[in-house]
Amino acid sequence: MLDCKKLLDYLSAYLDGDVDEELRLEIEQHLRLCSRAQAIVHTFEQTIVLHHEGTRAAALPTEVRIRLHAALRRCLEGEE
Repeated sequence: MLDCKKLLDYLSAYLDGDVDEELRLEIEQHLRLCSRAQAIVHTFEQTIVLHHEGTRAAALPTEVRIRLHAALRRCLEGEE
């Protein structure tokens, strides 16, 4: 029987679809029965989503960019 510790060993491969059918079924059975494992998988999936979202450059509005640069200059010059 798969436990949460073993699940962690296979989690990345499972989410990538790189586990055999038997292991996939075992993992999914464990996930149906274990709320802790469900939380682990959900957290891992959200981390992946946030990482991908964070790698996209977001343009700052001009006013925000100007204020940010000014604040950074002040910090670097020791004014704050």
